Amino acid sequence: MKIILTALNAKYIHSNLAIRSLANYCSNTPHSIIIKEFTINDHEHTVLSGIFKEAPDMVCFSYYIWNKNLTLSLVDSLKKTLPHVIIVLGGPEVTDNEADIMEGHPVDIIVTGEGEVPFSMLLDYFAGEIKDLSIIPGITYRDTDNRVTKSMGQSKLIPLDELPNVYEDNIHMLKNKIIYYETSRGCPFSCAYCLSGKESRPRFLSLKRCYVELQFFLDNRVNQVKLIDRTFNCNKAHAMAIWQYLIEHDNGHTNFHFEIAADLLDTEMLTLLETARSGLFQFEIGIQSTHRPTLCAIKRKANLEACFFNIEKLVKMGNIHTHVDLIAGLPLEGFTAFKESFNAVYSLNADHIQLGFLKLLQGSALRQCAAEYGIVYKNAAPYEVLLTADLSYQEIIRLKATEEMLKLYFNSGRYKATLKWVVGLFQSPFDFYEQLADYFEKQGYDQIGHTKWRQYDILYEFLIHNKITDTALIRDLLLFDMYKSELVPNLPGWANLFPSKSEMPAIRDALLRIPGNEQNSLKRRLHVQKFAYDVASFVLDKSTTPRLCDSFTLFDYTGSRSKLGFESLVIPTPNPDDEIGTNNIM
Repeated sequence: MKIILTALNAKYIHSNLAIRSLANYCSNTPHSIIIKEFTINDHEHTVLSGIFKEAPDMVCFSYYIWNKNLTLSLVDSLKKTLPHVIIVLGGPEVTDNEADIMEGHPVDIIVTGEGEVPFSMLLDYFAGEIKDLSIIPGITYRDTDNRVTKSMGQSKLIPLDELPNVYEDNIHMLKNKIIYYETSRGCPFSCAYCLSGKESRPRFLSLKRCYVELQFFLDNRVNQVKLIDRTFNCNKAHAMAIWQYLIEHDNGHTNFHFEIAADLLDTEMLTLLETARSGLFQFEIGIQSTHRPTLCAIKRKANLEACFFNIEKLVKMGNIHTHVDLIAGLPLEGFTAFKESFNAVYSLNADHIQLGFLKLLQGSALRQCAAEYGIVYKNAAPYEVLLTADLSYQEIIRLKATEEMLKLYFNSGRYKATLKWVVGLFQSPFDFYEQLADYFEKQGYDQIGHTKWRQYDILYEFLIHNKITDTALIRDLLLFDMYKSELVPNLPGWANLFPSKSEMPAIRDALLRIPGNEQNSLKRRLHVQKFAYDVASFVLDKSTTPRLCDSFTLFDYTGSRSKLGFESLVIPTPNPDDEIGTNNIM
């Protein structure tokens, strides 16, 4: 048989670990297995024709909330164009939903739970080595009378070291893509909105095996490895050993992404993490809510005090990119309570805040008791919340608009100096982003896309609209942010402060004192900007308030821009006659 394992990834840079694990686990099968990846942004005809041209006997889809609709449409079309093809689904979205899927679509077999063992047995069945589908655990299939039938029990959970290295022979095919990797399966927690806690006892890959595979990524200078362990640091010894290995064998290039529980960090772990190269690690930390009745309702047992304390430590260390998550629409958390959660999380000064909206996943405990909390959600994937007993749809709309402003201005990383100052002029961080969203809507800006340069203009307009009177400071902060991101081709009309002719000789002398610039060879990649305020010192935390004084900042664009958003090299020169010193700004 010719078998295609396929996935519709959310983005081109993503890769699918599941289908690779299945293919490698079954590498000894007599069948021919082909991996084909597409994205949800591909035209359906492109995907369908790409599969059709291979003339497969079996097509297996990796099935998730983000690709559900397109996958089912492809299933329908495949059966019409290749009537004899066997269609198999597997993945999180089939959980507790097998019969409905198979009654509505021409799916032949569904594999639930971990797929390696049942998929391997399924291939044995089609090779004639197994005589009866009913003995294969964890599958739903059509019997000889076309009735949807479920086999008995779930597949056994195999030791992870029995799984092969999925990237050993094809890493070259994933250049410039995110590599997904796991060192454990399962989660010790049972959060009601998540599926991972169904296997409550995590299983771990041996450290010996981890070291070999991590070194493989390092040797191949992979850009980013994203570990999909649900709570990476739930086993301290395991996490510490891997972090230690990566710090000691760092290639100076590869970034490793971990999802961690911040409250499980301790002094020993933080001391180790402090030695990591800046950019080696990034941490995603789910806070979700600070409203204690909500945390109780969703069975989330995090120690908030320890969580906040450790995140503040990580942020202060400055070498690990911190990404924190909030979920709107959780039980018992109304608009005011969510606003408090937002403000508390914002105060941590993390690098990225993801404001997501509750999704009632198939098979999750929260979906089963949604009515108890008045949770109303969309019927179609991703089953996002519409309203709850504590949060109206009108309030959801307000939160959606606020989320968009958070993405545009905070998460872009382009406005750090400006936001550091102006957010404090509003009653709370949430009020700033909500009022900015209101301004977008009233001006009709929410209906059209805007260039990155136009976004600076709109923020300037908004601040002037709110009668923030120190326009010189606003202009300086925005201009500093613009130049720190990249060399600005055309300045906006409000940015009108430039060095005078009398100041230019001193600036040229200062530039010539920079090592490697003796012949002014780097002139086109350096820029000196005059400011009415000493913005650079403010950004460097050398002052809590921007100091009013003429200052000069040198923006250096000669280095490569970090993939984590570390920006240009900034050299503050409060007086052009002073010696220039360098400071690395993030």
